[in-house]
Amino acid sequence: MKLKYYTITNDQSNLADGLEASLKGRELIRKTWSKNNPVGFTDNTNAIILEHMAKFPDCAPVICNDDIEFEDIDEFEKRTEKAIEEYGIILPMQSDFNNPNKIIMAGVGAAYPSGQHQTGIRSNEIRDEYQRFNWLPFASEVLNPQMIREVGLLDRNLVMWFSDSDYCMRANWVGWKVMMDRGSVVKHHNHATLGNPNKELFLRDYIAFQQKWGGLVLKGVS
Repeated sequence: MKLKYYTITNDQSNLADGLEASLKGRELIRKTWSKNNPVGFTDNTNAIILEHMAKFPDCAPVICNDDIEFEDIDEFEKRTEKAIEEYGIILPMQSDFNNPNKIIMAGVGAAYPSGQHQTGIRSNEIRDEYQRFNWLPFASEVLNPQMIREVGLLDRNLVMWFSDSDYCMRANWVGWKVMMDRGSVVKHHNHATLGNPNKELFLRDYIAFQQKWGGLVLKGVS
């Protein structure tokens, strides 16, 4: 299945230039929002999904934070074009941009706030396999278009936080697998896109997420 690459960026950032360079000539479709009039992560992601499904319904969107770069886009694409035909959501592992030997996201525990990203040393974490989780944090997510048709859009009640966790759990709920590709890595300028969280908005989204899922979020890894 062919892939289409997207990013969410703001009009005062040049971070997406590094992402685009890492694609080695592949088209990067940018969704730009004004930093003076910010729109939440969820609405921006939904706008990309809607645009993609209208134009490229048989391709899988790869929706990237502007603060990530692919280490080997050719290897990522070779693996993902085949695997996304079977799985609902795929994400590569993430390395620290300033210390590529450090893997900063190799999996997760229970959904936030009780969960933590699994971390490790590169040589211990990379292997040729896919690992299933109940949820994974969106930063370079690949979405199966048939899964999108069945699951729909991200929940707009979760404006900035937890909508990725919620979406993955909904996909799992209807039988789609959420997989980490342990054979692919993206470099991540961690928190460069969002910066420091808005505490009031974080609390609002956290309460909405807990009200929706309650004790189910403690289930953690499948």
